[in-house]
Amino acid sequence: MISLDNYQKELYDFILGNDTPELADEISTLTGSPEELRRRLHVYRNNYVHSLSEAISDSFPVLKRLLGDDLFKALARDYVKHSPPESASLLHYGYHFLSYVDNHPSCENLVFLKDVGHIEWLYIQCFHGPNANHIK
Repeated sequence: MISLDNYQKELYDFILGNDTPELADEISTLTGSPEELRRRLHVYRNNYVHSLSEAISDSFPVLKRLLGDDLFKALARDYVKHSPPESASLLHYGYHFLSYVDNHPSCENLVFLKDVGHIEWLYIQCFHGPNANHIK
């Protein structure tokens, strides 16, 4: 029997894209076949990647427009798979996306992107900051 700590770690690894056969073997007795389990768990993986990609998209609308929808979405999905959130708040997720874009080969000639993204990031932080009085 797998321990709770190991189960949680393997489930998180699976959601991040690392298929672990141990997890499938352990849980398949509860759900049926390992294939059925993988199909069901892919729902969590897809929701995880989609929601974090959307959070990045919401934080960087100008960057998204400059890069184009397809490239931006591909970069955001790849970033999400390699950079899990460090905070429970999605307002704090995505700052390192700017460095990721800046270092990505498809963006190497677009040196202004990091600066544009940084301005967008600062705007988000100010808008949602503790002294913001725009909410009544």
